[in-house]
Amino acid sequence: MPDFYFFTNPELLDLIGTGNGQTAQEAFGSLSLSSGLEKFQISSNHRSNSAVSPFAYAVTNGRAAVYLSEDPLATTCSIILKPSTQPSEVSEISLPTIKYFVYHGVLIDSLLNGIDLANSGNGIDWIDYIWETHPDSIDNNIAAPAVSIKALEFEIEPGVSPISFSFVANSTSTYPNVTAGDSIGKFDPQNFSFEIILDDYRYDPTLEKIFNPILQGAIPHSKVIAAPHIPDTGAASKLFFENRHLREEILNYIDPAAFFACFYNAKLNSKNNQGALAQHTGNQIAENLLTTNMPSFFYTPKN
Repeated sequence: MPDFYFFTNPELLDLIGTGNGQTAQEAFGSLSLSSGLEKFQISSNHRSNSAVSPFAYAVTNGRAAVYLSEDPLATTCSIILKPSTQPSEVSEISLPTIKYFVYHGVLIDSLLNGIDLANSGNGIDWIDYIWETHPDSIDNNIAAPAVSIKALEFEIEPGVSPISFSFVANSTSTYPNVTAGDSIGKFDPQNFSFEIILDDYRYDPTLEKIFNPILQGAIPHSKVIAAPHIPDTGAASKLFFENRHLREEILNYIDPAAFFACFYNAKLNSKNNQGALAQHTGNQIAENLLTTNMPSFFYTPKN
């Protein structure tokens, strides 16, 4: 049975309502009506309970690539993981196919050293794997091996080609594999977020679609979908239905808390920053990982 992992170190997430614990405004779900807009947060947003950067962990096996902002002063990036192993392969779980796991707020210096890959041995499993397998790092003709940023970075135009074009079999891009439970970076302890996109052939976003500032919430790295508030009454009903497709976009995302809760009858793993493995089943998933630091409108533990 394939293994699945919590996306970060739960030991560095404060309890809800305490310290740096997640607030209602940081959780996945509907937000208050403001400025005439109905808003729905599609990311789950977090902060570390200390100055220590929580590790980002691969939820499952797959391939991943990095999206870097054009802002030269940016200190964080995002990682998009396209899974090759699906929750449906676990017999006790009934979940739709996942298209992408998206990690926002990953520290650039945990992956890169200028325009080159960070040095092997920096504590990130993904970096070690790339150094071991990338042709540039094992070429005997290179006296001082260096792996370019191109080993990780998306090569498509942000607003033109769907992200899926980078991952198809005939693509010239060969983004490195990731293994379930491997560390793939370090989060900014002040703000980071995680989102899950479902695999619907009708929804094939570009990088610009996922990272468009219009979708940025008030919290750094949060992602919010907004639509004008139009009451479904009388003459306004036509506008209400014409505008409905903006609201329906949220159906392409799943609450991360609800996703992880679906492992109730199976097993969900987690790791701390030292790589120590913990396994959670049944109510342990809620008690250790979810209701304490990732509230959800859609999940409560069983009695």
